[in-house]
Amino acid sequence: NGESAAVRPLLWEERAFVSHVRVDTSGIFIWYGLLVVMAAYHLLLYAAIRDRSYLYYVGFILSTMSIDALAGGNARCVLFPELTFDTNPLFYGGLMFFTGFWALFTRTALESHRYAPRLTRFLDYVGAICPGAGVALCLAPSLPIGARMGIAFGSNNITQVVCLTVGILAMRAGFRPARVYVASYGVLFVCIGLLLVLVTSLVDLGPTMDMYSGVIPRVGMGIQLVLFGLVLAQRINTLQGEVRVANERTLAEQGERIAAQEKALAIEHEAATTLQERVDQRTRELSERTEAVKRVLDNVGQGFLTLTSEGKVEPERSAIVDEWLGCAQADQSLWDYTSKFDRE
Repeated sequence: NGESAAVRPLLWEERAFVSHVRVDTSGIFIWYGLLVVMAAYHLLLYAAIRDRSYLYYVGFILSTMSIDALAGGNARCVLFPELTFDTNPLFYGGLMFFTGFWALFTRTALESHRYAPRLTRFLDYVGAICPGAGVALCLAPSLPIGARMGIAFGSNNITQVVCLTVGILAMRAGFRPARVYVASYGVLFVCIGLLLVLVTSLVDLGPTMDMYSGVIPRVGMGIQLVLFGLVLAQRINTLQGEVRVANERTLAEQGERIAAQEKALAIEHEAATTLQERVDQRTRELSERTEAVKRVLDNVGQGFLTLTSEGKVEPERSAIVDEWLGCAQADQSLWDYTSKFDRE
C-alpha cells in the first residue's frame, strides 16, 4: 500500500533451527496429548456418573484444542494453507463451539439455577445457539470477515462476562467450587496482560518473544482447564455433603417424629393404665358393697326382695325369704313366686 514497515529478521543456523523445531514440535505433542488424556478421563467419568457437566467439560477441552490448532497454525497449514487464522472460517466456528461449551459448563458446574436464575436463561440460550451459529460460520465463507469476527468474538466476550458474574454470585452465596472457578479468570487475566506486554513491546525479549507469545496462552489455558477440573471435583464433594446434611436432617426429623409418637403412646398407655386401675378400684368397691349388703341380707330377720322393672325376682334378697318361700327360679316373677302361698 506504499507504506514502509520495520521488520526485524531472525536468522537461524541449520542445527539450531532443527533443534528449535524439534523442541517446539515435542512441546506441541505433549500439550495436545495432555488435553486428549484429560478429555478421555472426564469422558469416562461422565459414563460412570452421568453428570452432564463432565460432558460439557469434554466438549470445552476439544473446542480449546480446535481453536488453538487453528490459531497456532498446526491445523491451518493442513486444512487451509493459503489462509491466515483471521480469514479461516473454521477458527470462528470453533470459537463459537468453545463459547457454547463454556456457557453450558458454567451453567451446570456452578448450579447457576440456584444462584443466578436469570443469567441461567442466557447461558441456556448461548449453549443452544452457539453450536448452530458455529456451523453456519464454517459453511458461509462468503460472509464478510468483519461480521464473522464480530459475531464470534462478541459472543465469546459477552458470555465470559456473564460466566464470571455467575461465578461471583455463586461464590458470594457460599458455593465452594465457585472460588476455584473465579480464580481461573484471574489466571486468564494474567495471561492476557502478559500477552499485551509482549505485543506492545513494553518488554523486549528478542528472538524468544515469538516462543513466549505461543507458550503463554497454552500455559494459561492449561491452568484454566485444570482449575475447571477441580471445580467439577469440588462440586461433586459439595453436592455429596449437601445430600449427607439433608439425609442427617431427615433422620433427625424422623427421630423427632418417632420420639413424639413414643411419647404419645406412653401417655396413652399411662392413661389406659390409670383407667384400668380406676375400673379395678371401682369394681372392688362395688364387690365390697355387694358383700356388705349380702351379709346384711343373710343375717336380717325380715324378708327383703329386689325386683326388676318387669317384676322379676333378682338373686339379691334376704336369706330368710328362701326359708319362707323357697328358692326362686331364674327370671321368675314375683306373682309366680308368691302365688303358691297366696293365689289372690
